[in-house]
Amino acid sequence: MSVSASIDLRVVERYSGNLVSPIKIIEILLKHGWRVERNGYICYLPLGDEDNFAWSSYTMGIESLMKILRQKEAQDEIIGLILNWQDTDIGGDLLLWTKKEMTEKSIHTSMSLCLTMNRKLLIDDGQLKITDVNWYIVNLLKIFNQGDTLVEYYTYEEHI
Repeated sequence: MSVSASIDLRVVERYSGNLVSPIKIIEILLKHGWRVERNGYICYLPLGDEDNFAWSSYTMGIESLMKILRQKEAQDEIIGLILNWQDTDIGGDLLLWTKKEMTEKSIHTSMSLCLTMNRKLLIDDGQLKITDVNWYIVNLLKIFNQGDTLVEYYTYEEHI
């Protein structure tokens, strides 16, 4: 049985209500325990992907990655990264939209994390596997509700 689970967030600046940029969202995630490198590779949507979702894996440093992601942001492209929590295999596909993309495509979220890698489970009795959404709330939402950012809203979906 296949399961699809994701958390969507809209992250804004605490005092102005303006959307937080994709690059700032990534910086916050990296500062608080999320990692982009896995087995020596960084997997992301390359520059010029144009919604093909042709994920690519490369060996590179964070500085090189951030340079590419800043170019994607400047070109109003979807930014996609594979993330994992600290040194675990728990993670997923992170998608971030620019303000222009959100307006043009009627997207209401800043980011979406598709829980595709070793979903943290609350119940696993063979037939029924239910995601431990509280674990993701603690390790995702909490980090955006401090400092100058705020989660304006979030949704969680799981389809079994």
